[in-house]
Parts: sequence; C-alpha cells; structure tokens
Amino acid sequence: MPGPPDASTQWPQRMYVDWVRVYQTTNRPPEVEIVKPIVDQHFPEGSEIEIIADASDPDDNIARVVFYAGQEQIGVDEEPPFGMTWSPPDGHYSLTVKAEDKEGFACTRTVKIVQGKGTVQSPYHEEPLTIPGRIEAEDFDKGIAGDAYWDFDEQNQGGAYRVEDEVDIQLCTEGGFDLGWIVDDEWLEYTVNVTRSGDYRTVFRVASPDGGGALALDLDGTAIIANVSIPKTGDWQSWRDVTSDWIRLNSGIHTIRLQIVRGGFNLNYIELLPDKN
Repeated sequence: MPGPPDASTQWPQRMYVDWVRVYQTTNRPPEVEIVKPIVDQHFPEGSEIEIIADASDPDDNIARVVFYAGQEQIGVDEEPPFGMTWSPPDGHYSLTVKAEDKEGFACTRTVKIVQGKGTVQSPYHEEPLTIPGRIEAEDFDKGIAGDAYWDFDEQNQGGAYRVEDEVDIQLCTEGGFDLGWIVDDEWLEYTVNVTRSGDYRTVFRVASPDGGGALALDLDGTAIIANVSIPKTGDWQSWRDVTSDWIRLNSGIHTIRLQIVRGGFNLNYIELLPDKN
C-alpha cells in the first residue's frame, strides 16, 4: 500500500509475493531467571523493591536486560550484574525481565508480587458505571483475580486492553473491545450506580459460531437473572442482542456480577434499559 492506511485508502488492496528466502541463524537465544523478588512475595507499604536478573547467553552475546511492570518499561541494564530498584505504590504487579542478545533474540521471565495493601476492588474508571446505561464488558472492576473477576487462564489471550489482567479481551468489529475465550464458571464484577428505582430490561450483545452458551447476573450476591441462553449467530464477530426478562433495581450503589454458566461465546456489552412507563 502507498503508505499507512487513512481515509483516502481504497479497499480492497492486494499484495503479491514472488518468493521468500529463509536463513537459519547459528545464534542461540539468551537465558534469564529472576533471582529477586520471588513469586508472590509481599512487600510492606513504601518498600523499595530490588529486582535482580541472572542473564546469560551461550554465544556471550547479551546486549541488555529490560525490566517491566506489566507492559510499562521501568528500567534497563546493559552490564552485569543485571538489576534495578523500584518503588511502586500499593498494588499487585507482574514483573517481567527480558534478556536480549545483539541479534535481537530474547528470553523473558515473570513473577507476580504484592506491594503494601495490594489492589482494592474499585470501579475501573474510578466512578461507578451509571444505570440506566451500557456496561462495556471489558470495564469490569479493578482488583485481583478472585475479588474483581475470575478467569481460568493466567494471561489476556486477546492482548488488546487491560493487558495486565488475566481476562481475555480483544478488538471488536463493532468498535472498542469484547470479551473472548469465555469458558464455564468464569465471572466479572461491575460497581454500578442505579440512578432511579424501577423495572429494567437487560440486553446482552453476544456473538457465537455454534451457540449453546449461557450466562447469569447477580446483584449484591443475589441472583436476578438466571441462565440466559446464547444462540448461534454464525461467527465469533457476528453480533446479536439477547434480551432477558424484566428485573427490579433499587437506586444506589450496587455490585453486579456477570456469571458465565456455559462458555462458547463472545460478549461486547450489557445494557440495562428502564421501563418507558
């Protein structure tokens, strides 16, 4: 294409490949281990955390070691011994060290740690989500697994949003993001502000190539919607509204839990719409 795509780009476009040449390198990738801190280590509030990496390369070709907290780069060291110190605020963190050699080969290792009081569950955008309104599925509460959400794998498979959390989030063809790779018994919680009491209709925006999934909603620990069936929509990004029965909501701050009964679908958002009367 003639430069990065923009509003003037004509679609579709084609790229033709004549041939591909593949070379085999004799370079061997580096190795790295995290010496400090150890997995699940808990540090007192205000601690200065020492991060030490043991990096080596069979070709004696180490270029540098890069340190990350989640996806944020927090330091680089180009000379052994490889290490740094870091003073984060209270929270749960995934620390990653990445050893790179001079030919661009790399190796990474990750440990999870807790600083101070850790991460207290709270609304993702600081303020509770407003009801009536739309709950974007990816905007579940901040917090750790087991408090704000539960996901059965240890990384964000979609990697498109909130990459430090385990919940699988991907780009959505309708814009924004959606939850994918959903399996049985996963759940997410949302802190909401119901601005007026009344009867509400709940709409789930879903996609599923095969159907057969199901979900439920709890409000402050009490079931309010049980076993909503997800139909076949034709594809993982073919979206359809699924509407539930009317529910009664009282005004105030509440916690809504989205409970996955059976997986096999993607979820874009939930809408809670009031009775027009």
